[in-house]
Amino acid sequence: MNVRMGHGYFPEKTRHIHHIPAFIHHIPHISPIHSPHSPDSATFVTLKFGCAKFPPYLCRPNFKDMNPAIDFVHAQLTVTKEVPKFKAGDNITVNYKIIEGNKERIQSFKGDVIKRQGQGATATFTVRKVSDAVGVERTFPVNSPNIESIVLNKTGKVRRAKLYFLRSRSGKSARIKEKRVK
Repeated sequence: MNVRMGHGYFPEKTRHIHHIPAFIHHIPHISPIHSPHSPDSATFVTLKFGCAKFPPYLCRPNFKDMNPAIDFVHAQLTVTKEVPKFKAGDNITVNYKIIEGNKERIQSFKGDVIKRQGQGATATFTVRKVSDAVGVERTFPVNSPNIESIVLNKTGKVRRAKLYFLRSRSGKSARIKEKRVK
């Protein structure tokens, strides 16, 4: 079984796969094409991706909504907590459970969110703070059972989703303006 990928100005790439799932005919982005010129009358599957900005080998179909049974089981197994809406640039306090031996305590980590990534159960966010003139970044899973609470302190006014430029700044240039709420 071969998979033919490509469209537009880029040459098609062909990859060999051993099997195609039974539900491939129900996926809107994939259409099977039978080729009489191939040996063993192999089936070619042309993957049509709807992205014009990138080459086809960088575009992938959205497999998130392709199988409702997998989505249902995934939703049942993942425990989602109510967290406040925050984004990159916001100043938050994360109260995190620390277990030391048989003792359990809560440690707070206050800083600016420099990125949010992922979706669903695997979503994470990174918080950066400066402690004793040393930048400290910590990445937390959004749905971690060890997160006691997330408190939104300030809403930042930024124009980027990833604030990596803060790593090279210190002092007043590392500050983030606060968004005024009307």
